[in-house]
Amino acid sequence: MNYEELVELALRRGFFFPTAEIYNPIAGYWDYGPLGSSLKRKIIEFWRKEVVRKNGFVELEGSVTLPEKVFSSSGHLKNFVDPITECKKCGSVYRADKLIEEKIGENVNEGTDPEVLNSLLKKIKCPKCGGELSEVKKFNMMFKLKVGAKLDEVAYLRPETCQNIFIDFPRIFKVMRERMPLGIAQVGKSFRNEISPRRSILRMREFTQAEVEIFFIEDSDKIINWGLDIIKSFFDKLGLEYRLRELKEDKPFYSKKSFDLEVKTSLGWIEVVACNHRGDYDLSVHSKGSGKEIKVNGKIPEVFELSMGVDRLLFALLDRYWIKEGERVVLKLPRFLAPIDVAIFPLVNKSGMPEKAKEIYKLLSPHFDAFYDEKGSIGRRYRRQDEIGTPICITVDGQTLEDNTVTLRDRDSMEQERVKINELFDKLYNKLSS
Repeated sequence: MNYEELVELALRRGFFFPTAEIYNPIAGYWDYGPLGSSLKRKIIEFWRKEVVRKNGFVELEGSVTLPEKVFSSSGHLKNFVDPITECKKCGSVYRADKLIEEKIGENVNEGTDPEVLNSLLKKIKCPKCGGELSEVKKFNMMFKLKVGAKLDEVAYLRPETCQNIFIDFPRIFKVMRERMPLGIAQVGKSFRNEISPRRSILRMREFTQAEVEIFFIEDSDKIINWGLDIIKSFFDKLGLEYRLRELKEDKPFYSKKSFDLEVKTSLGWIEVVACNHRGDYDLSVHSKGSGKEIKVNGKIPEVFELSMGVDRLLFALLDRYWIKEGERVVLKLPRFLAPIDVAIFPLVNKSGMPEKAKEIYKLLSPHFDAFYDEKGSIGRRYRRQDEIGTPICITVDGQTLEDNTVTLRDRDSMEQERVKINELFDKLYNKLSS
């Protein structure tokens, strides 16, 4: 399935769609419908299970709005910028480095000198009108806010979740009885004023990150290898094809050593996790900026970061597991990620079957993500559930009313078996965990 087909199917089934769709949507904002919300929740819960709880990390929930001083200390006011160029004729704005790569195939990174970018831009015309492009300017991607009744306090929407973790470290370290190494995790929204948001949920202005910052004071190589093993194990269990690529030149300004975990998709390799050895940069700058010394045993702790884009991972999973089998479209997600665990159908909409099917739905819905459907032929109902990834369908028929058995139909094999209603719980738990 190619990118256009995937997005069309996601829109049609309501996995995700543009924010304020009935108006004129602003680029870079997307909403998740019932199926997308369920899938996203299960991705996060699996991350909590495999990354956070399994490794003894702790989790916090920080504010998305932070004081200006946080970002002046962290270096974001100065360094969190993209190079932009503007058409002198039509006023269209482009990210200069990406436009250069796209139009003349010249690979430039974040740290490329503006004069180099300007010389390369002279070879390019505006893609929209053919006009001349301006010299490069620096564009800070953070959203600035004015806070308070007098609008006299300056704040920013956080461009990444990690700053909460760094500034909360002293308190969390004390609360967790001063143990090291200490992994602090957070799931939440981040905001970046992307110049050219594109490709649906792959590059948004409001997005979700699932992040761990591991604080330590010695054995950096050991901690880095441990962190990389954690994230590789997580992706192994998702069944995705991935690679770890060490960044040599195009590293973030705060990083001593960086790796990108990239997942193979129909669009090529996309970055899903940023793995950065941030050294003692973050606690050093916040110690200085706040005037409050942050040390453990006389040393400023270092940090190794695992920062995952949840929306990008969701896209990669749909891209990997939405497949065509003849006339059948199937979302063969790992069963523990399926948006709906089980669907319950009456074979026909009469003879007491709907009533019995609804009884079973009420029995299962407190324990599973369940769905009831009585519209259309049974074959069409099966196909609809295949398309959204439901692993098990339960059908109530005439025999059910006689012996209290139902038909279980498996998404992947399409095999069917008769099961007693009082054995459904055990059967479903076994099938959904396989």
